[in-house]
Amino acid sequence: MYFDDAPIKKQKEDLLNRCDFSKRLGKSLLEAESQNGYCVGLFGPWGSGKSSIINMVVEEIKLISEAEDKPVIVMSFNPWNFSSADQLLRQYFIMLADRFNTTNDKQLSKIGKEIQKYAGMFNVFGDVGKLIGGGWRRIGEILQRRSISEDNDITKQRDRIVDALQKQKCKVIVVIDDIDRLSNEEIKLVFQLVNSVAKFPNIVYLLSFDREIVARALGEVQNCDGEKYLEKIIQVPIEIPVTSKDYLWKILFDRLDSVLEHHPGMIFEQEYWNRVFYECVSKYVQTIRDVVRIVNGLNMKCDMIGGEVNFADMVAITVIENKIPELYDWVKNNKAKLVGAPEVSWQFIGKSEKDIANIYKEDMKKLNDARYEEYISILKFFFPYYASKLSANSSYYPNENIRKNLRIGHADIIDRYFALELDSEEVSRRDVNYAIKNLSESEMQNYLLEINSKKQIIAFLNELKAVKDDISQKRIGTIVKALFNVGVDFEGESKNSYFGLSATSIALYTIRDIIMNLEKEIDRYTLLINVIQNTDFKSVQMVSQFINILELSFGRLSANGVENGGEKVISLEQLEACEKNLLKRFEQIGKENNLLEMKYARMVLHLYESFDNEGYLNYMSSSLASDVNKLIFVSFSAERWTSGSAVSWGRNEEYKKLISDEEFEKAFEKCLEDESIWNLKADEQHRIVAMLMWKENSVDWDGHISDKNVERKISELREKSV
Repeated sequence: MYFDDAPIKKQKEDLLNRCDFSKRLGKSLLEAESQNGYCVGLFGPWGSGKSSIINMVVEEIKLISEAEDKPVIVMSFNPWNFSSADQLLRQYFIMLADRFNTTNDKQLSKIGKEIQKYAGMFNVFGDVGKLIGGGWRRIGEILQRRSISEDNDITKQRDRIVDALQKQKCKVIVVIDDIDRLSNEEIKLVFQLVNSVAKFPNIVYLLSFDREIVARALGEVQNCDGEKYLEKIIQVPIEIPVTSKDYLWKILFDRLDSVLEHHPGMIFEQEYWNRVFYECVSKYVQTIRDVVRIVNGLNMKCDMIGGEVNFADMVAITVIENKIPELYDWVKNNKAKLVGAPEVSWQFIGKSEKDIANIYKEDMKKLNDARYEEYISILKFFFPYYASKLSANSSYYPNENIRKNLRIGHADIIDRYFALELDSEEVSRRDVNYAIKNLSESEMQNYLLEINSKKQIIAFLNELKAVKDDISQKRIGTIVKALFNVGVDFEGESKNSYFGLSATSIALYTIRDIIMNLEKEIDRYTLLINVIQNTDFKSVQMVSQFINILELSFGRLSANGVENGGEKVISLEQLEACEKNLLKRFEQIGKENNLLEMKYARMVLHLYESFDNEGYLNYMSSSLASDVNKLIFVSFSAERWTSGSAVSWGRNEEYKKLISDEEFEKAFEKCLEDESIWNLKADEQHRIVAMLMWKENSVDWDGHISDKNVERKISELREKSV
């Protein structure tokens, strides 16, 4: 649904309360004395509605003429339609003659024939435009030199027309609109036409243009004061009345309502919109043309991205795009500076808060020194991270409400406002809402695995966390169980932080937030017990990590007595009951599976050891009878380090609690000999070989072992095996 930018045709279409003004102007043009002819200038900037007013003025003139039986000829002349000066002049008089010839009045038709004859005479001169500058005296001189007969003398023909027009009572009103859109030379030609060639009695010119543009053009082409030039030609200057903002806002709001109705599901926050309108929109939407262009642009964007952005912010960015294009381009090209990103924050290391603020201010001064404070004010409103860099306290903590409501100020969302489509790794809010409201547990699991395969799982989890408060109480269990059941398979890391969280870690904290929405503690506990009792080889790994989070919140296990603040998911007594149930699952799953082969074996074994040390030791004694299991267990002590794209390995000596270095060496040799080591995962091979190199003291200068050296060592070992 798009709105036409064309001017209105009828008075009844007026929405800006300009009809009365147009009626008064029309009545004045029709009734004012015009024996000598005169020129009225209707002034207003582009988009202010000049053409609409002219249409209403012409309508009023015709209505009065018919009602009061006052003869009038109204001609709209468009100088855009002609490519040369002589063509413009000729066609002007041909059109004027045609208006007289079609009046059904013999006297006026006779005048029309004289004007038509007059128009034909311009063919004699070729490029008539060259003659105009010298005025009618110059034209007469040329005619005399060419021995033009008296009957064909253009000057005498003009005199005949003047005499005829003075004797008749019909007023002629010639309207010339959009003069400010012509070239400088064309503007000059129009005013010479009005002021000399076509200046006749009883002809009134209504010229419409932007006064500043035309005065500047005339000044440049005539090498004079453009304003004074206009004063000589325009006898009646009229400024278009300023549109009441109340009427303009009503049109804007009505059309924005139409866009919202056409795009159901878009987020609209009434209170936030009120602030956006005051801070941005109201300052820059000044004309009906602004409204049309902004609403049409908005409508197109909503067609493309719709429910994945905030309506108020999309209105604002569309306003900025149309009214402050240089700021729009800067925002588009500097998104990281506005929402925060590691590559930007690293630049500020070692700089004071004052230095950082000055860097941001200089950006805007370079963009537009005269308006930099205005631009900063806009950006601070929409981008909290940006605002924090310009304040005394530069710390910034993302507001969950910004993410939930899809505002432009969040790092996860900003790209949508410019790409107008979701990234291939993003998930639509519509799809997330459908999943949390409709999918069964098994359907949800399949859906999660599907989007995980498309590398969209982190985007889904971020969306899920944003809308967690919208999940009904009866749906929480379904969603939580599905996440526990397949979360161990999630892949990928978050991008918008220094130290990326894995998709599984994001899932765990999302589970916690969703469970906390269960109003009663007993309901949260009951859900967890149900999940624990139904865990399998995969889900027990997710549950173990979640229980560890709860343990740390009470200052237990590795927290060393330091409690986390905030509300607890369940009570300590309930947590201990969860421990007992989880321990039973360790024992049961461990009888049928090798716990060491789990993706998150270290966490499972850590909890097993913490809950039942004796049972843990018995299980490990049995498991470590296998040489392969010995190597896997030792690999848990390899610590991966990354610096940019470089990977290196550190270590701890936790493995020595159960395996000596000699046992590790013997197990390695046996697995190398029977080649079972090559059946392990690539990551496990790297960890094991890194631990071997540590034992051999093959460390680099930084106290780590480069993964490249590990790869070389693996290649050497493979060659020896062959």
